[in-house]
Amino acid sequence: MPKLIREGVYFDARHGFKFTVNRNREELALICERYMLHMKKDDVVQLPDLKREGVIIGKTTDPKYFADKWDEIENIRETKGSRLADVEMLALCRETSQLKMPYVGPYLSKWILSHPYEKVIVFYHHKDIGNQIVGQLDPGVGHIRIDGKTTMKKRVILLHTFKTDPTCTVGVLSMCATSTGLNLQFCTKIIFVEITFLSVHHTQAEARIHPMNYSVSRTVP
Repeated sequence: MPKLIREGVYFDARHGFKFTVNRNREELALICERYMLHMKKDDVVQLPDLKREGVIIGKTTDPKYFADKWDEIENIRETKGSRLADVEMLALCRETSQLKMPYVGPYLSKWILSHPYEKVIVFYHHKDIGNQIVGQLDPGVGHIRIDGKTTMKKRVILLHTFKTDPTCTVGVLSMCATSTGLNLQFCTKIIFVEITFLSVHHTQAEARIHPMNYSVSRTVP
């Protein structure tokens, strides 16, 4: 059977020819007709389920206030268009994040104290929220901070430190800048300080520690 020696390039030692999947589709079709990949059920890795929990951090304001704001945004969407409604939605997300900030530091400190040898990721969306999270960390708590302005070279160094240094236990990460393309399976918990109206951001961020995670919790207002 032909062996894959490079991505997209196949070599058949018996017949002495090579071809690429893009240029020789007829040859590839012949190979596909003769061979079939078969995997047993035992060979398939069964990923553990993600464990999510909503953390009630306290009564920040009157629930009716947010219900009225939501109705107002929906009215804007119907009368003035989705673009303006999305702007108002982002403003509402930012407002709820600010209301939660007084509770984030104590919650994070309590978790770190009860899990001294585990690593936690704290995702945020707005830069000023990230600054406040870092400012609320207890003195001596090792942490890294990555956002959109972090260079690729510095990012590699920070992630290596976060993974290998046992005293560095908190990763304060921008959701948009780090929710894809990173392997953070050495972490055991994710905290979403901010929740945007795009669920794909949270799904991608959760996947950074899957499948070796133990729990994924969302901090909700």
